[in-house]
Amino acid sequence: MDMTSPLVLPEGSPTGGTPSQHLRFPRFLPAFKDPKTTGGMILFGVNYASGGSGILDYQGSLFISLNQQIKYFQNKTICALRTQFNNTQKLSIYLAKSIFVFNSGGNDIEQECSGPAPKEKCASDEFLESLLANFTHQLKIVYNLGARKFVLFGVQANGCNPQHKATLQPTEKCKEDINNASKTFNSLLRSSIDKMNKSLPGSNFVFVNTYGIVRNVFDNPQSYGFKVVNQSCCTMSPGMRGGACEQYSTPCMDRKTYMYYDGAHFTEALYKLLVKKAYNSTLPTEVYPFNVAHLAGLT
Repeated sequence: MDMTSPLVLPEGSPTGGTPSQHLRFPRFLPAFKDPKTTGGMILFGVNYASGGSGILDYQGSLFISLNQQIKYFQNKTICALRTQFNNTQKLSIYLAKSIFVFNSGGNDIEQECSGPAPKEKCASDEFLESLLANFTHQLKIVYNLGARKFVLFGVQANGCNPQHKATLQPTEKCKEDINNASKTFNSLLRSSIDKMNKSLPGSNFVFVNTYGIVRNVFDNPQSYGFKVVNQSCCTMSPGMRGGACEQYSTPCMDRKTYMYYDGAHFTEALYKLLVKKAYNSTLPTEVYPFNVAHLAGLT
């Protein structure tokens, strides 16, 4: 979960870069766990993201789950913001104008599809509906804490990640059990947008179709300037979870032509494309019901 600050969008907004660059922030969002993320540092937003975390809590996990991230926001960041504003009304206005960005669910689906349970479970209606119910409950908690603007990035086409390439049959491009689960979850999430916008007064939820955007690049790479879609820019370490890079390995020379940097994560070039689409696309198949630029301008 990321939180970005209130803002006024200038005309001629930039067309590339991170969300904070699009929104003309002075710096990248500081990590919550960074000791320097205190005082005025938090006024332009806080990054709670934890690699490998998910919507659900997994026993023995070393990652910070979304539930814990929300607790950090509730018990630490909001308390610090109260000190900064020293005015309840101003704090409420600040939170209502802030943009809360969520990118979660993919690791939960991977966990189910790659675990000992039958593969069908990860795409079952029961599991995916339960996953969505947990997620919407978490979103409502943040709403009740004062948030009104939400950006929800859908689960990407994780079945096409290079880390899965070794497990595919010669005729397969992707692990479609994972992809099918991701598509179903995204469909449920997109449908929930209208319900939450209606049931939570003053709220504005935006869904970004990460799966559709990334899969389109995967299937039509040259149209977007990419050449390599099914292997990582770096050498993957066989002993590292998530297809991480082998220590001290030399990455590819032309990273802009690769979709994936390691076995599971995009290169900067693909992240920039995804963020650009989220920010200013006018296609409802990519952003719904409107883009982040429009969301940011709402009062």
